[in-house]
Amino acid sequence: MVIDFGDIKKIATEYVHDVLDHGFMVWDKDRALMKFFKENADQKHIVVPFVPTSENIAAWIFNQLDGRIFAQERILEGQIINEYRKIHTNTRRSRKSKTTT
Repeated sequence: MVIDFGDIKKIATEYVHDVLDHGFMVWDKDRALMKFFKENADQKHIVVPFVPTSENIAAWIFNQLDGRIFAQERILEGQIINEYRKIHTNTRRSRKSKTTT
């Protein structure tokens, strides 16, 4: 499967970056923060139904992208892809010849 990176960037920008950028993620059960943001509505905040740990935020991001990036109409089919080798590194060890005396 091949996906144009421009499509990935557009979707990630719209559904993740633009939503979270310069915002504060707040768990909907955090009474103190919910009260603060109710009184300070001009402060960008994102209310979520989970404790915003890094693991939960990563899962949220995945859910925002899942199904959008891999939508059928975005996948390129029947395209010829060429791979070009730009850098080559020999990973084999050189064998030292044994000399017998």
